[in-house]
Amino acid sequence: MMIGIAYHYLSQAFQKHGINISRNTSWYITVPIFVTLILATGLQNFHHDLDEDSIVPTGGIIDKYKSRLMQLFPTNFKRNFDPARVLRNIHYGTVIVQAFDGGSVLREFIFREIVSLDREIQNFVINEEGWKYKDICAKNEGKCYVNKILLLENKLKEFKSDTFRLKYPNGNISRNYDVLTLGGVELNEEGYVLSAKSVKLFYFLYDSNKLAEEIAIKWENRFVDTLNKLNFSYIKINKDVSHSRDESKKQLFLATLKYIPSSLVLMMTFTIVSCLTPDFLRSKPWTGIMSSVSTGMSIISGFGLLQYAGIGVSPMETMVPFLILGIGMDDTFVILKAWMKTDPTKSVQERMAETFSESGVSITITSLTNIASFSAGIFIATIPMYEKFCMFMAVCLIFDYVYQITFVAAILVLCGRAEQYRLHSLIFIKFPENETLLQRIFCFVRPEDSKNEKDNKPIVTLTKFVDIFNKVMKKRLTAIVVLLVYFIYLGISIWGLTKFSYEQELDMNLVHGTYRYYYHKTNEKYYNQYKYRLQLYITEELDYSNPITQRNVEDMLQTLESDPLIAGSLTESWFRSYLQFISDNRINSFINGYNLTNSEDFIFVLRKLFLRIPEAKRFGHDISFNANFTKIVSSRFFFQTNITKNGSDFYNQFNNFREKLNSFPFSTVVYHPLFYHFDILDAIPTTTIQTLCIVLFTVFIISCTMLPNVICIVCVLFSIISVGAGVMGFMFLLIVGLNITSVSVLIVVIGYSVDYAAHVSCAYISAAENCPDKRLENAISMTATPIVQGSMTTILAIIAALNVSEKETLLSIKIIILACIIAGIHGIAFVPIIISLIDRIFQKYHYLRSKWKSSKTNAKETERNTNTSTTQSTGINIIYVTDSTL
Repeated sequence: MMIGIAYHYLSQAFQKHGINISRNTSWYITVPIFVTLILATGLQNFHHDLDEDSIVPTGGIIDKYKSRLMQLFPTNFKRNFDPARVLRNIHYGTVIVQAFDGGSVLREFIFREIVSLDREIQNFVINEEGWKYKDICAKNEGKCYVNKILLLENKLKEFKSDTFRLKYPNGNISRNYDVLTLGGVELNEEGYVLSAKSVKLFYFLYDSNKLAEEIAIKWENRFVDTLNKLNFSYIKINKDVSHSRDESKKQLFLATLKYIPSSLVLMMTFTIVSCLTPDFLRSKPWTGIMSSVSTGMSIISGFGLLQYAGIGVSPMETMVPFLILGIGMDDTFVILKAWMKTDPTKSVQERMAETFSESGVSITITSLTNIASFSAGIFIATIPMYEKFCMFMAVCLIFDYVYQITFVAAILVLCGRAEQYRLHSLIFIKFPENETLLQRIFCFVRPEDSKNEKDNKPIVTLTKFVDIFNKVMKKRLTAIVVLLVYFIYLGISIWGLTKFSYEQELDMNLVHGTYRYYYHKTNEKYYNQYKYRLQLYITEELDYSNPITQRNVEDMLQTLESDPLIAGSLTESWFRSYLQFISDNRINSFINGYNLTNSEDFIFVLRKLFLRIPEAKRFGHDISFNANFTKIVSSRFFFQTNITKNGSDFYNQFNNFREKLNSFPFSTVVYHPLFYHFDILDAIPTTTIQTLCIVLFTVFIISCTMLPNVICIVCVLFSIISVGAGVMGFMFLLIVGLNITSVSVLIVVIGYSVDYAAHVSCAYISAAENCPDKRLENAISMTATPIVQGSMTTILAIIAALNVSEKETLLSIKIIILACIIAGIHGIAFVPIIISLIDRIFQKYHYLRSKWKSSKTNAKETERNTNTSTTQSTGINIIYVTDSTL
């Protein structure tokens, strides 16, 4: 009973709105421009959001455990720094050195230049005080981190003569030289190093307070500048610094932003071509052009307002301008199509009333569903970065909708008046009375014939193709073919959904051509095997002196070492080393008096004897004691990852690794500072399901309130599910995994599917005739052109950004193009055929029901008449008998 409760009200309201715009045109132009100029001043507060907390999702491993682990295992960057044991991202500089000739770096003349490079890095000065690396480095026992691999300089002659050998990746001698910093290693059959294509050097900085962090950034900048100026004869360098992550975010935004003018040019060109038909009187190219300006105004207004609110821009917002430019034009094409349907002989005021009565509800539904979809993302997102993306999209879409029904509508009024005064639609000059040949070409419509629409059909327009397409779509065979193609499409989509996968790389925002890009490409080439050092924490108090506990811990270590993700030979465990220590016969005389199955004695020997050995001192940072050092409340172990294909493969293996931990009888956490990216992936299923459920519910409520018919509601919901399934299915078939970017774009996909389905269903139901064929014809003629135009403008809006080589941006573009194609096909083929089929079924059902009711009523009427006749007949006989008796 409540279906379509707002449809007729809104239709009447927009009819009045069209009249109001015609009467107050100047206000509807100047006010949006004034608002845009005011809000544009907010862009002076423009700032990037480079905070890592904007990426870390609520409830993930990093969010839940980072602060607690930092309390249990604190790192003093001036006394006990160890890069393998830090729990946060720190400031550093790093280089990967290769030989120019592509050969081994383990040659004397190559290594001399590597040592010379290290000397240059150690000695450059960053300020007037003459501070060098040694003055601001992170220290362990008063010494900076040492690149042990450089100690090989004096061993290379022996290495060449094979009297000195390095085991890779482990071995007692190898450990002294940290051979994992070698890349592209060639080994002999025994596992000893023959050659290496690269060597990696690290320089870690003290950054534990704000001043130290500022100094560290200065050093990093000078590090980059110094290496840019250095020239060597035999080596080439790829460099990176910690703050390049932040720089990449800025570079990505600027690299993407510079393609917006290209997008505008492409869109405007297409708009002019598609809106400027050979009927130079009635075409409306300036409405399309100013609609592009309007979407630009909405972007400026949205970003300006949010900058006033103090909300910074993160890398995910780089796609917002392109998406708004693409989405914003769709409503204009619907309005223009409604205008073209009106009677040219009527006044502009009457035509505007009819135009908005026809199109106002449709564009309101699509805009509301888009805004509601992104608003849902704001309130339910557990990922701050995703929440901000939804906020920027929702605010810009609100401005875009307001400007469409005010500014663009007012421009249409001016263009309509130009048509009324018989002015050229592009250059606004009076049509000539006596045409020359040139005027015939550029002024196709003659003044004396222009009132007769039949005599002024364009020579070749999209409408011609739409008319042909309409005739084809009305054929029964076409409907059968379209349904067959649809079921094939649906089958492929469902099959694609079974290929569901995640995709996430830990090195994000790599902009092609930057030094960070080349460093990470080289790193991927030579260091893709022993890439990450995982920290495994037992987070509950255990009695490690208990033999059962010892057996359980050792079982856990062996089980995890057997996992394909882990290079088992590189595990580092204080527990194993301690047990080996106390079982060594050489120290039995020192510990004979202690009962090592007793917790107090076990901990006493551990602290007072084992952890004082120089080789075991590092293990002191892997054990957390209670306040009086009588119990071990938490401990840490290290696992080195093995080779993995890519981020997606790594994530899948990492999940399997974590699942194994659930089988052990104590609480554990696997940690790495970069794994907040995987926390994002963990949050995606919940975020996706919550978003889709709320969006579907919101769309359903909006549809029930605003759409005039049950068929329209079914059509919209069908389109959302079908387009969404298709886009996700084809994504997975094209090896595009699900990540935070693709989830964000899926909301845009829902918007597309609602837009086209709402336009088609409203046009279908609004047909004057009740015949399904006539309704189908009206729907296609009213919406086919706007759908094609809308899809093309969206693709053209983002296609220029393909020049940005950053992976996440390219992923967004691929999904949006895929969504435009699938939603467009639904809008011009699948939805019209299916809605007409549903309508035929409904009409047939109502016809049969009414016929059945009619037959039932006739039967009752016949029965009643029969009974009446019988009764009358009996009465006469009685009277006759009575009379006879009398």
